[in-house]
Amino acid sequence: MVKKKKTKMRATSMEAFFSILEDLGERQLQVFKTIKEIQPCYNLQISKHLNIPINCVTGRVKELRDVAMVRFHHKEICPETNRTVDCWIIPAWMKDVML
Repeated sequence: MVKKKKTKMRATSMEAFFSILEDLGERQLQVFKTIKEIQPCYNLQISKHLNIPINCVTGRVKELRDVAMVRFHHKEICPETNRTVDCWIIPAWMKDVML
């Protein structure tokens, strides 16, 4: 038997989510909006899009991952650095959130 995924959020989950949104810093919000706009994307793309140093992006992505506002999508080779990079997306349940 296959269990169905729950699609409704409990009231307590929504309260927790909105408290997280209230605590987002300006840079976290910029990074979140950028990922939402250009996803899937990696840190260097976010950095260039926002015209900020990459070290300002990596920490914000980690913080957003820690609160499940950003998730890993896939790995790819960055054409600029020839290194393997992680690409990020906004989870499906976050796509309709307006910030």
